[in-house]
Amino acid sequence: MRMTNGFVISGKNYKKLDSVFYTTHSVYEGVALDEVRNYEQGYFIGLGGILKNFSIEARYEKSNGMAAYVDLNSIVDRFYFLTAYKF
Repeated sequence: MRMTNGFVISGKNYKKLDSVFYTTHSVYEGVALDEVRNYEQGYFIGLGGILKNFSIEARYEKSNGMAAYVDLNSIVDRFYFLTAYKF
């Protein structure tokens, strides 16, 4: 098991609320979340092998996500399947 780290290089935190109530039309634009993490931590585990010039690997990764709210579940689960051929 290994540790992973993720950093925000560029991101959007934007929402637009367009509301119509009878003849009243209102638009609100602003930030979607007041607090967003710029750094996430996690772990991954993998298994792979090499046979002659071919290699394969499968990985599972889990991190705490970018939302800093307890009630907003932003935990990230990722599965990777990698193949390679060496010339």
